[in-house]
Amino acid sequence: MQRDSKVGASTLFRRKGVAPQARGDAGFAKGHPPRSPFLRKGEENRTALIAPGRKSKTRPLESRHSRGFTLLEVLAAIALLVIAFAVGLGALGKSAQNAARSAALDTAVEHAQSLLAEQGLAAPLKDETLSGTFDDGMRWSLKIHALPRPAAAANGADGAAVLQQGGVMMAQATGIDLYQLDVAVSYGANRTLRLATQRVQAASEADR
Repeated sequence: MQRDSKVGASTLFRRKGVAPQARGDAGFAKGHPPRSPFLRKGEENRTALIAPGRKSKTRPLESRHSRGFTLLEVLAAIALLVIAFAVGLGALGKSAQNAARSAALDTAVEHAQSLLAEQGLAAPLKDETLSGTFDDGMRWSLKIHALPRPAAAANGADGAAVLQQGGVMMAQATGIDLYQLDVAVSYGANRTLRLATQRVQAASEADR
């Protein structure tokens, strides 16, 4: 019975599959605490120190803060992109509007010039006011009036005289009438093109 009691401790360890604890502090010298004989296989001592070279599973607070700052930076970048897109879209719309106005102005100039060129071809010029609408919807008005004749010079040949109007010297001979033509073309909202020219025409027999 005594022999069995002496061998009982080692036999107990062998039966449970746990090796006896080695004497000495060799494990502490290497940084590993001694393994408890009462832990099962695969279990670790909860009070064991972290082995050298192993990283802690807990994440530092700096990484969380850095993630927050990254999110703020993304939101700021999105806001800047939205502002830049809005500004670019406004500039693009304004450019398209200016291009449309320029095209409408060119069309109005062509209409006014063609309208002036037609006067006096089919019928002689006379004092009158005309108005109408072009095929594209632009409205126009034309005013024609004769300029007053200057008095004939005393020593002028064939009654020639010199008339100064608007800083321009014009020679007007007897038997020639001078007309002023003013045309206005509306090509947009509160936008009107105005052109003016002068046209000569042979005076009628009654005016000579």
